[in-house]
Amino acid sequence: MQKIKKIFEKHTIIIIMALTIFLTGGRCLIKSTIGIPCPSCGLTRAWKAFLSFDLEKAFYYNPLFLFIPMVLFIFIYCKKPLFGSERFQYIFIIIVCVIVLGVYVYRMYLYFPNVSPMDFNHNSILGRFLDKISMIKS
Repeated sequence: MQKIKKIFEKHTIIIIMALTIFLTGGRCLIKSTIGIPCPSCGLTRAWKAFLSFDLEKAFYYNPLFLFIPMVLFIFIYCKKPLFGSERFQYIFIIIVCVIVLGVYVYRMYLYFPNVSPMDFNHNSILGRFLDKISMIKS
């Protein structure tokens, strides 16, 4: 029983991600709720394109589609602290955050609000609310 518990604890992130993808049909929960894409928007489509050997589309949908799983793998399976030092672990986390946020801001600047996957979801909860408000104002 302890072994099963340990395996479950180690794979909780992967299990949650798989369940989320399965339950939402691959839709982003953040984009479905507030309409604005999250930093990982396009990952599912990127991996589908990659598995179809369409590298150009894969990098278009999310250029970090290979980077993010590698980082998750490092966090899940490597000994803590990473790289044998808590200081290096914090530096690594900061570098990863800067890369992910930098690519996100760049993609938002280039594509938001009209180009998929960085487009605004008008069918989101917030999008429908804003549409109703604009109809009331008119």
